[in-house]
Amino acid sequence: MDLDEVKAAKRNPKTHDTAGIKASYKRFSAQDSPVLDERTKRLLSGHGRIEALVAMRDDGDKPPGGIELKGGKWLVPIQRGGRTKNDAEAEAYILPKDAGHQQDYVRSADQPVGAIPTK
Repeated sequence: MDLDEVKAAKRNPKTHDTAGIKASYKRFSAQDSPVLDERTKRLLSGHGRIEALVAMRDDGDKPPGGIELKGGKWLVPIQRGGRTKNDAEAEAYILPKDAGHQQDYVRSADQPVGAIPTK
């Protein structure tokens, strides 16, 4: 999906570590696709990943692995097919779903798997 066509949820209550997510993309490529709600045509998860990709593109970076460049557009893999019942259900899904991605970061070589860096 064209990065410019991805629409965020109307309300996303979280903030994201955009710099950390950008670093993760640069080190590991795109490993986890954002999720689109077919009912609203807006994201259910992956807001931080989309924000990081927009920042990378706008900063003049090359697309990370897993992101296709076609006709000057960044094409992002999006998980599709899910459909929430209503807006309340969509919003209820957003916070716990993205909670696992709030620690998107680049782990240093000396940190064990599962270690969470301090800020």
